[in-house]
Amino acid sequence: VTLHFCDSSFRNTRLLLAADGSNSIIRNVVAGHLTKLTYTGTTCFYGVASCDTASDKRGICFPSSETSKCHGCFYPTSPTEMCFQFHMPTKSGNEESNDGNWTTLSGKAGEKECKLLAKQLQKDGWNDRYLDPLNRARQAIKVPFVLLEPRLESFVYNRIVLVGDAAHPNVPYLGQGAQMGLEDAGVLALLMNDVCLDADGNFSLQKIDSVFELYDRMRVPRSAAIIENSIDMGRVQQRRAEHKRYNEMKEEMIRRDVFFHSTVPAIYDGPAYDYRKDVNTVLREPKVYVSLHMHHADTI
Repeated sequence: VTLHFCDSSFRNTRLLLAADGSNSIIRNVVAGHLTKLTYTGTTCFYGVASCDTASDKRGICFPSSETSKCHGCFYPTSPTEMCFQFHMPTKSGNEESNDGNWTTLSGKAGEKECKLLAKQLQKDGWNDRYLDPLNRARQAIKVPFVLLEPRLESFVYNRIVLVGDAAHPNVPYLGQGAQMGLEDAGVLALLMNDVCLDADGNFSLQKIDSVFELYDRMRVPRSAAIIENSIDMGRVQQRRAEHKRYNEMKEEMIRRDVFFHSTVPAIYDGPAYDYRKDVNTVLREPKVYVSLHMHHADTI
């Protein structure tokens, strides 16, 4: 694989792991004819704010508004900090950038956007406890939510492997996008450690195709399932903002979930997943074990 850089330099490599985000240049080169990044119709305005009162430390919550027709998510990130998110449906034609680029707002610009949003939400009847973080925001960003359509059926193209958002950009309603990238890297590392190291610990690409096959087998369905769960979560939250009776029902269900589980159980699929165990299970399958460890003779 030959990489050409903007400064006219280049590098040759036997293996390329492409982890260059949802707007992956590498993905566009190797799979741009198979899929494209598509705006979902929702832009997220979110940031971090200091939390100084006990009411800020109530844990994760998912407010919605039938007046604003949007929903949010608030959760603590430390004893003195919380994250706020406002998911705002928009029309694609009115969106300045639908490519998934994160727009980090400068101090003054962020403060202005936060004040304007707080004023609008206050007019719509939002409780002050959800507006306070906007008034105490330390940093804010805007992110158009994007997905690949259609999704890739493989993350491997010869000796190029897509990892993280380059392979499967997600909507963050379950907060597991970054974790999926870590899982990708962990699975690849464990597979290569088991398959590509010889008895003396030397790395060889002789069986790398077997690694790629197992990587695809494990990561394509796993990432697809998480994306579907995230999309469903977003649909539920948006429906809450548009239908009063449905919102009342879901509000009670969420209240019970948080009371009994301290969070929403749908989120558990991320932290509860043990990719080490999954890799070990796959490597111990008889067919896989024989394929990886048998000695090829002239006659089989």
